[in-house]
Amino acid sequence: MKEHVVRYAVVAVAVVLGVVGYLVFLDGEPAGRYRLAAAEVGDVARTVSTSGTVDFAQRADVAFAVAGTVATVTVSPGDRVTAGQTLGGVDDAERRAAVESATARLAAAQATLETDQQRQRDAATTDDAADDAADDTADDTADDTARHQDAVRAAQSAASESLAVAKTALDAQQGACAEAGEGCAAAIAAATAAQEKVAAAQQTLQERIADLAADLAADLADAPPEPREQEEPAPTAATIAADQAAVDRARAELVAAQRDLDQTTLVAPLAGTVASVAAEPGARVAAGDPVVVVIGAGAALVEATVPVERIADLAVGQRATVTPVGSATAVEGTVTRVGALAVEQSYPVTVTVERPPASLPAGSPAGVDIVVGTAEGVLTVPTSAVTGRTVTVLTGQEATPRIVELGLVGARRTEILDGLAEGDQVVLADLDRPLPSSDQQEGPRGGGQGRLPMVVRGPAPR
Repeated sequence: MKEHVVRYAVVAVAVVLGVVGYLVFLDGEPAGRYRLAAAEVGDVARTVSTSGTVDFAQRADVAFAVAGTVATVTVSPGDRVTAGQTLGGVDDAERRAAVESATARLAAAQATLETDQQRQRDAATTDDAADDAADDTADDTADDTARHQDAVRAAQSAASESLAVAKTALDAQQGACAEAGEGCAAAIAAATAAQEKVAAAQQTLQERIADLAADLAADLADAPPEPREQEEPAPTAATIAADQAAVDRARAELVAAQRDLDQTTLVAPLAGTVASVAAEPGARVAAGDPVVVVIGAGAALVEATVPVERIADLAVGQRATVTPVGSATAVEGTVTRVGALAVEQSYPVTVTVERPPASLPAGSPAGVDIVVGTAEGVLTVPTSAVTGRTVTVLTGQEATPRIVELGLVGARRTEILDGLAEGDQVVLADLDRPLPSSDQQEGPRGGGQGRLPMVVRGPAPR
């Protein structure tokens, strides 16, 4: 009997030891330590998240955002319309001209900036070339002037010699004639010849002086403009900065003109029936004056706001989901209005839900996710697996961080452009790592989605 008891005890101890050993073995396995998810092909949706207040759209007084002359009205009382449908438009010729004018001003400002920048770059080279040309011209002018001055001095010398000879001949003639006789006639002839030679020398001198004056006048006409201080200076850094400011101002004016042009179209903010039309083609309307009244058939409007830095991603017609507070079920909606004027750094946005559920009563708050980008059939991982531009990949027994190239970042999944292959195991959480305290929380995860790291102990998300 004792032998049977001992035998059973030994078996029980062996079983316990085996179970403990197996558990220890499992605990040491990396796959049991980490919560993993596979990189897989799927779809990604990038959204802008906000919240708003629900109101039932029983009536919508639709007005143009800008003043003008009505060009078209495409609906009549009794017509059924859908959210986002065009109802009419005002004459856009003036605003198209404004866009063209703003485009021309921007082009002119950019041309001025480019010209001044080029002049600034070429200033040093231009100055050097001008100095060389001025030096060459000055050398040629000096050579010509010296040559003509030499000719004048030679003519002056010849004239002086002729005068001296003539004076001697005249003295001789006067002496010969005073004594009378045959020598007087010869002396007169010599004095006359000398005087003629003086006249010829004086004529030559006058010609040389005239040549010198003409040469000086020609040199003066061909000389480069002086002084250098009168030339237009190269653009300064302040001039370039002013040119850039003019370009920025012209670009902002073009954006505003384009926005005004886009607002010449009247769009139905909800689906329903046209109750009345208050204008016809040719009529003048003011901004904000109701033109078409649409009565909604139970549609709900969610009036939300979007920060100014995200407004450029939004457009009328984008798909959205609306989630009532306290509910896990979202309903489909459509962006039907994007406000043109910011209020406290936020723009008003209207999302229309055609068939609101009972969980979306008037006056209740609701979360709104507007889809601003999608990618289908791409390699993805859970967004919670992404930290900055890295993911941790489990290869064999080792988990190592890997830098990846991110594409579209969604709330749940993120597109991976490079760095991973389909089937790679990425780490979502380290089960052996304690939860971070409030002063140990890490930075945002998921490519800027603002999530803090967490340990997921349920099934790995797919």
